[in-house]
Amino acid sequence: MAALFITVASFLIASLLRWWLKRPSVKHVKGPPSPSFWLGHERMLRDQGNAGDLETKWRREYGNLYRIEGCFGQDILVVCDPKALEHIFHPSNPYPKSQDNKFIQGLVTGKGLLSVDDEIHRRQRKILNPAFSPALLRSSQVIFQQCSDKLVDGIKGSLTRTEETLNIHDWTSKATLDIIGLATFRYNFGSLDGHNNELGQAIKHLFTASQSNSTALEHLLVALIRMVPDSVLGFLRLISTREIRQFISVGNVAKKTAQEVMASLDEVPAICGFLGL
Repeated sequence: MAALFITVASFLIASLLRWWLKRPSVKHVKGPPSPSFWLGHERMLRDQGNAGDLETKWRREYGNLYRIEGCFGQDILVVCDPKALEHIFHPSNPYPKSQDNKFIQGLVTGKGLLSVDDEIHRRQRKILNPAFSPALLRSSQVIFQQCSDKLVDGIKGSLTRTEETLNIHDWTSKATLDIIGLATFRYNFGSLDGHNNELGQAIKHLFTASQSNSTALEHLLVALIRMVPDSVLGFLRLISTREIRQFISVGNVAKKTAQEVMASLDEVPAICGFLGL
């Protein structure tokens, strides 16, 4: 056991040194001073009262392009300029997803469009293009309108019953789940009608359960995902954080729900063929 620990630790240290030596430098870009080499600004961003407050403050102070620090002194470039973002997210531009982004999204959705790059990403986009044709989108317009009406009615009803702060994210998550179910699979999850389902509950508690009271060690372990090669990511599952375990749990529920939905259909909708389901 001790030998295994030494081997894994040595591999992680070697990966960190390799990443440190090869990383591009953006030190010339202005940004807020880092409070810690180990945690950088990441702990501050996680613990802020309202999401986006610190980012907005720094944008006003440093402009639409500024630098913050991640764990282990990693430089993170923050881009707020609309034209620059349009260029970065254009499909023809080869800007790869970050390693942690691909890893986390892969836990939830598998090796799909959100978690792959390069040729695999282009191939999946080509397969999906017919599913977003004008004809198919027009046929789904009624579903979008019905779910939007239910969303508005639900929010209005909540406002009349309580004076507490309204959780808009909870309501929009319900609407999204119902739209995906009806438009893609002709399956009604009934989230906006108050029906409880396993997938809806898993998504609802995904972030609140995993991001509350994160320890410094958990921040560091998640940050390691950005720095180590794919071959090491399997080891990180063995020492995973609450957040990673929560993502794995949601991914398992999503897969189970998808299998149940597909098994309940008399015939597979055309869009499912485009999605490769």
